[in-house]
Amino acid sequence: MSFQAAPGTELMRQVTKGVVLGLVMLLMCGPVVADPVALQLAMRKPSSSLGGLTCQQLFALERKVLRAGGICASQQRPARLVLGIRVRCVSEDERVLPAAARRYLGDVRKQVGVKSCQR
Repeated sequence: MSFQAAPGTELMRQVTKGVVLGLVMLLMCGPVVADPVALQLAMRKPSSSLGGLTCQQLFALERKVLRAGGICASQQRPARLVLGIRVRCVSEDERVLPAAARRYLGDVRKQVGVKSCQR
């Protein structure tokens, strides 16, 4: 007596292998790029008006831009795109941010220095 697989079983096996391989490749790929809309919203305060902010507001703005760009603190573990869901923490390295976001953070940090803010 020989056993025969149900019709379509081989196709399902191949599809499953493809899905698993795709998920593995997705998890191994590089970091997810920053969300441009979230960054734009975080940077809506013009650089020219940063001088009017308090130290506390400048620190909050810096954190907001970093969070919108997916930058995490070094003690947090960087995460990646998992099953199609963007995870907040993309990288510890600010170099993954777009040039405009890096310039904006530079402007914020310059004002922190001008005001001699202490963390």
